[in-house]
Amino acid sequence: MPCWAIRSLFFLLRGAIDKFSYLPQGIAVVLVFIGLKMLAELFHVYLPVYASLLVIVVCLVAAILYSIRVARKKARCALNTSKKSSYCTHQFLTSV
Repeated sequence: MPCWAIRSLFFLLRGAIDKFSYLPQGIAVVLVFIGLKMLAELFHVYLPVYASLLVIVVCLVAAILYSIRVARKKARCALNTSKKSSYCTHQFLTSV
């Protein structure tokens, strides 16, 4: 994947970082993967393009879905603070 494509991908995702709290971690995993892929090519180990794209998409989608899940749990517990705040705090801390 050319560097300009990676750069444009991250500029696209920059606006979404505010909406999804775990997206920076997903982007970090993608960057580590790309770095490892570049190192592997030094040793003549090549990964097909479709596999690289699949890893990138899976990392980003997983980070976005996890961010949505955590935000929904926080919102649900925020609505129920008067009834069972200790339960929500315990439930949230143990499940995340």
